[in-house]
Amino acid sequence: QAVVRSNAFEWFFGFLIISNAVLLGIQVQNAADNIGQATPLAITILQNVYTLLFCIEMILRLVDEGLYDYFYAGPHVHWNLIDVTIVGFSLVEVATDLIGQLDSGAGFASAGNVRSLRIIRITKLVRVLRIVRLVRFVRGLRCLVYSVICTLKSLLWAMLLLFMVLYVFGLVFTDSVAGLLNDIYPPESQGAILLQKSFGGMHRSIHTLLRCVSDGASWGELADALSDELGLPMFYMFAFYVCFTVFALLNIMTGVFCQSAIEGAEKDSEVMAQKIAAEAKQSRKMMTELFDRLKHIRSDCLSLDLIEEQLKDPEIRTFLSMIDLEPQDAWTLFQFLDKDQNGDVTLEEFVEGLTHLRGPARAIDVAVIGRDCARIRMSARRLDTQMLEIGGHLDTIERAAARAARTNTRVTTKTLVDSHGFLRSTVCHNPINTSREPIPL
Repeated sequence: QAVVRSNAFEWFFGFLIISNAVLLGIQVQNAADNIGQATPLAITILQNVYTLLFCIEMILRLVDEGLYDYFYAGPHVHWNLIDVTIVGFSLVEVATDLIGQLDSGAGFASAGNVRSLRIIRITKLVRVLRIVRLVRFVRGLRCLVYSVICTLKSLLWAMLLLFMVLYVFGLVFTDSVAGLLNDIYPPESQGAILLQKSFGGMHRSIHTLLRCVSDGASWGELADALSDELGLPMFYMFAFYVCFTVFALLNIMTGVFCQSAIEGAEKDSEVMAQKIAAEAKQSRKMMTELFDRLKHIRSDCLSLDLIEEQLKDPEIRTFLSMIDLEPQDAWTLFQFLDKDQNGDVTLEEFVEGLTHLRGPARAIDVAVIGRDCARIRMSARRLDTQMLEIGGHLDTIERAAARAARTNTRVTTKTLVDSHGFLRSTVCHNPINTSREPIPL
């Protein structure tokens, strides 16, 4: 597990993926430049070595994750299935080359001349999919790819809407041009010929309208032909179509794609985890540098005097303002950072405290405050009840003392705390022994 889950393992096979893609490009280019010739022996050997290394990687990951997690319940089950598919096709290609070598009896160099199983060469294209695994290693690339995937649903609806617009306007222009051609057939003017070529059928009309709004064709000539042959109404209809599609429809579709991409990137747990980890690392680095500037050269801790003195630095004041702390809050800041209340702030206390202070209050912070406030209210109510009871007990004792003074008795009280935390007192009246003789027990 330590080997498979290490960064060195991931980056090593990431390098193998890139180099294998480069080698595959060299192999395809060599085949295109040398039609009818066998694949060079060096390229064939290298491809077999790459296949062996990727098989070893797949086996190591399978042993690490276990059979069930690797194919069904693991966090990287989709990547694992891609690996199994690509490695399987690579093994089929290696087996095909070996079979061709045995059948021909001409050695390794003649393996490229096999014709009986030529269709298996499609595995070269399948191996290109291995480069998609680089998405796992590069956070920026993964974010882009995941965003594109999240926009596919919006793309389907956008294409349907665009097709509906093209279909409606295609009906209008096809019907108008068909009526024109019925009157002047065969067309003789250049404008009529252009209209017949562009709007002579529904398929042609939809294709022409799509090219006019996607820089596939210039719509100026078509607009002039519509104006000359069908009049200004069709000219303005065509101009309205272009303006509506370019300035409204396509821009709205772009906005929907952007929104879907942003939402998709925020939903990717691995992307968000990598982003949070990177931000936490950068934040800790900044706070460590700030701590080094604040502390004394010969000390590893911060004191209140040092904080008050260093807060006069404009750069430090600017950094503290970023986390909503003002320089006059030095005492409050020091008391918050000094968790163990020993008068010094260590690096860990400094980083942990400022990290907690960054950003707005989180839901858990508000919940903790609400819980503490509820406990304080309960304690205050209990204290109020106990104070009332104490007041009642004092009144009882006072009355008993007055009565004892009249009857010449001694008053004793006994106070206990019950299981609910309330005070319970009893008052006892004992006669005073005036004869100074011991009272028998």
